[in-house]
Amino acid sequence: MAWAKQDAVDLSGGAATTLTTAVFTPKLFMNIFGYGEGSTSFNPQIRVGDTTIDTGSVYAGRRSFNGGGDVAVMNQTEIVIDGTSDSTPFFFVCWAFNFAVEEKLFIMNNIRQGTAGSGTAPNRRETVFKWVETTNQLDIEQLLASTGNLTTTTQLSSIGSD
Repeated sequence: MAWAKQDAVDLSGGAATTLTTAVFTPKLFMNIFGYGEGSTSFNPQIRVGDTTIDTGSVYAGRRSFNGGGDVAVMNQTEIVIDGTSDSTPFFFVCWAFNFAVEEKLFIMNNIRQGTAGSGTAPNRRETVFKWVETTNQLDIEQLLASTGNLTTTTQLSSIGSD
């Protein structure tokens, strides 16, 4: 089972509200990686799709923040990556099972810097979610800011394997 790059994009050309990969050949198993920060306080979010980004209420998930109790969220139009609202750097890793005729399943871990310096621990969030599409595979991804812009340091990439 060899892993191969599906796509990698960044905002080196200028800040924007969204960062979207090109359409890529879908794989059964995927890892999605993202890094970025915002121009203002914001919650980073992710959407996926089949050739076009699915913006309907097509996500359901469960998440916990900094080891606290979990919260279920249903009928979402995107998945919130982080539970804090600030402009500091965040990094996430997401594992996905991308079988065409089943709902797509995801496990995501996120860390966010928070206040700079060694006197403050970073924030973490664990999320599991599903994309309810059952006729197509995920073949495009989008990272977006709830408000403001993602800065030029923002990156989004994925690898996949069958």
